[in-house]
Amino acid sequence: VTQQDAIEFLQKQATNTFDIISAFHFVEHISFSDLQKLVQESLRVLRPAGLLIMETPNPDNLAVGTSGFYSDPTHKQPIPSSLLAFLPEYYGYARQKVFGLQEPQAVHEDQKIKLEDVLFHASPDYAVVAQSPGEPEQLAALDEVFAVEKGIGLRKLVHQFDRNMAGFQNQ
Repeated sequence: VTQQDAIEFLQKQATNTFDIISAFHFVEHISFSDLQKLVQESLRVLRPAGLLIMETPNPDNLAVGTSGFYSDPTHKQPIPSSLLAFLPEYYGYARQKVFGLQEPQAVHEDQKIKLEDVLFHASPDYAVVAQSPGEPEQLAALDEVFAVEKGIGLRKLVHQFDRNMAGFQNQ
């Protein structure tokens, strides 16, 4: 384990050195320009078909995005999943995927979504998993992982809630 500036550490590493780089609850603590450097340097030091995993609070969860995020004074800014997923795409990763994390299992099983679910139970965290370019057979080894749909978004919860309310009003 090394404790030092993450970008400086990556900049000192040889090209094609690592299979996986993880940044769990880290990217929300750095500036956007440093986030760009992190994504770029990670691509340089990842081996072909290597993975960059970035997990962060999900601002699409209304409780997280409006209050929970700001409970930690070291957080700089919430990062929308579409923006965090765009960075690896822009810098040349082969593919990237957003996975919602930590939502209650009940929101997947219960078709009667309540207002409380809409407000508090969209995935409170998400991860962007990005894979560096590699040979087709190297990339294919993780096709099943990239095909998985994980998490529940605010939009889906709102649609389910609206359907429930429409059914309630028609009774």
